[in-house]
Amino acid sequence: MKIFFILMFTCFLFSGPLSAQELDSFEDSFLESSEEEEKGGTEDAENEDGYEDDEESEGLAELLLELFVRLTWYAVAYGGSYSNDRVDPPNYSDYYIRPRRTGEPLIPIFRSDTSFGIIDPELYAADQRFEVGYGAIGFTGRYTLFFETDRISNLHLWETYIHYRMSLGNALEVSPGFGAFGMEGKAEYKGFSLSLPVKMYVPDAFALEAITAFNFYPTEVVGTDFDISLMLDLGRIYPKAGYRIYGTGTSFLETFYLGCSFIY
Repeated sequence: MKIFFILMFTCFLFSGPLSAQELDSFEDSFLESSEEEEKGGTEDAENEDGYEDDEESEGLAELLLELFVRLTWYAVAYGGSYSNDRVDPPNYSDYYIRPRRTGEPLIPIFRSDTSFGIIDPELYAADQRFEVGYGAIGFTGRYTLFFETDRISNLHLWETYIHYRMSLGNALEVSPGFGAFGMEGKAEYKGFSLSLPVKMYVPDAFALEAITAFNFYPTEVVGTDFDISLMLDLGRIYPKAGYRIYGTGTSFLETFYLGCSFIY
């Protein structure tokens, strides 16, 4: 475990320009669809490409929506009841679900995450995430500031969700969420978002967490947010090291980061 954190810290310090680009050029990637629509019928080839991109985005949105609905249905039927039982155990002693302990990262009552990452020598990411909930129902909010030190250019990204938190046994949580997002830089964008956090916990040792989110922009571009981290269990305090990538697939920001979580 210590070796992993040493390696992650080394990557954090010497990762270099994983995706060397300025925030302005990154933000432009979210305008491609709307710009193609504004061009109208100027060039047939450009229009065909625009239609293909639109169809791909619509197909992806339909697939993700269907997956989200199915997961939510199964959660209502099974996983959510286990989450409620873990925080409010039944009275009979032979029930196999272990009651949740205070400070455990699965289905937390309150959680706060703070992290900092280096994208390249002049581009950084500061991130803050909160989670509150009880049993199967949880709410999360996240704010990330991407900022450059060599010029006045910032990009603000926020995401907020309501989650149905499924407990799959005592060591695994899958929590599909539906919500909204916003991004503000040269322009401002808002839309709906789907999220799927997955957490695995080994008591008194570590937790592994992967958070995937899809942000649907008004320009019909889909922004993908993927975050994976390893957390060291020190009680209610969890030092963490992770990797995050956000973008459209053709243009993205990625970083190794270090942070800390407080969980109640």
